[in-house]
Amino acid sequence: MEALAAPPSSPQFPIPALLHAICAMASFYTAVIDSPPLPNLADIQSEDMFPQFWYKISSEQSFGDIHALWANITALKANEQGDRTLQVVQSKVILSWYYYAMGSIVNVWITNGKAARAALPMGLNVASNFSGLARHGGNQTASILPPAKSVSEGEERRNMLWVIYLTERLQSAETSWAMLLDDDDISQYLPLPDNLWNEGTEYPLNLRQRLASPNALFYHPPDLTSPFSLLVKSVSILSKVKTFNIRFRNKYADTEYMKDPRSCPEFGELDEMIMKFIAAWPEGYETTGTTNPTLYLASLMPSVATILLHDPHVDFNSSTCPSKKKMLDAVDVIMASIYQLSSAPHDVILLDHYSSFCWVMAGMTLVRVLKAKLESKSHIEAIKINAEIEIVKHILAQLGEKTTIGRRQLKILMKFFDSEVGVHDPSVQKILGPPSKDNKTMTELLRRDERPSQSPSPSYLWENAQQWKS
Repeated sequence: MEALAAPPSSPQFPIPALLHAICAMASFYTAVIDSPPLPNLADIQSEDMFPQFWYKISSEQSFGDIHALWANITALKANEQGDRTLQVVQSKVILSWYYYAMGSIVNVWITNGKAARAALPMGLNVASNFSGLARHGGNQTASILPPAKSVSEGEERRNMLWVIYLTERLQSAETSWAMLLDDDDISQYLPLPDNLWNEGTEYPLNLRQRLASPNALFYHPPDLTSPFSLLVKSVSILSKVKTFNIRFRNKYADTEYMKDPRSCPEFGELDEMIMKFIAAWPEGYETTGTTNPTLYLASLMPSVATILLHDPHVDFNSSTCPSKKKMLDAVDVIMASIYQLSSAPHDVILLDHYSSFCWVMAGMTLVRVLKAKLESKSHIEAIKINAEIEIVKHILAQLGEKTTIGRRQLKILMKFFDSEVGVHDPSVQKILGPPSKDNKTMTELLRRDERPSQSPSPSYLWENAQQWKS
């Protein structure tokens, strides 16, 4: 805000690319202008991730789309000047959020990828005293940026790295694409709580944590812990699971582990890491009244990591499958969090939109469970599971009232339901009833008085998820 008070000709005034990106993202949250036009659910292609005419400006485009395009155009000019590179990266990060809300996964990958690539020569990923060993080469400069002018500016750079990291990890978890930034190349200190950042005083670096710090995932210093730092830690676990899944066949080819990856020691270590992280969740990070979007997303990451780890190996028709219980427990946690949101009036547009990925992961797992229940003729249980799926559809539909990503995730879940169960199959309709045409039943299900009135921690959710479902 101080920068906006400067005259437009001042070097302190934000570059146009950053202002355009902010305007694009703000279009979701203001009633002053019309929200971006959203496609009909039937018109959304769940596998067609490339938007049409993304490079052209026309009168048919929304306020947000036009500003997103101008942000890209003016960022190119700012890059040529080279004196505001950090603000260019900031504009790319904000555009990544906008594109995700608009359901354009490829544009998220491209835009945040540019930010990630720029972060490396800026040295945003490297903490002081943790640079590489090499002394010779064409350019051994740790950063092309001049030294930060203040403690607050230094923290701003660190936070920018972590926002890029989070966006890349969360987006890549939804795809089978390799990640750009390797965890082993990130030595940056974890973000400080807002109160320390706002004070602008240097916190002793020897007391701060990095992802590579011993026990960083299981020890949360009270003075250094915040929803932001917990989200970084929880997403780093998701990152490890993603890395294991995508590299497994290449890494363990021609080994005995190919028969059952769960027998691989690395799999067991990841599974144990998730449970230890849940058990070590710090006290006091339960929100009351309004839900903290960052904390809410952080609390769901261990469950999503569990689902991603066990999903390739689960057999819901088996009573002895070890992955079955793990996944069901994880789904129960996510469902409990959805019931949580319904216990008080919440506008889901104010949550981090990556929460929709958590919900759809739970929904797709429930579809697999439903299929197994139908195959085993467990019709009463199938009806209960279908009701849970309807609840997931409902909250995705709520998000879809204002964002394309909500509609896209809903379309993915509905398409998966149809492929696995058969929404128009007469035998299925005889058991479950016809497809839902309105949200009345789902709204009633979400408004249960017995649901808790505050957001619990992941450990509390895991302990009580079954109770809340009953």
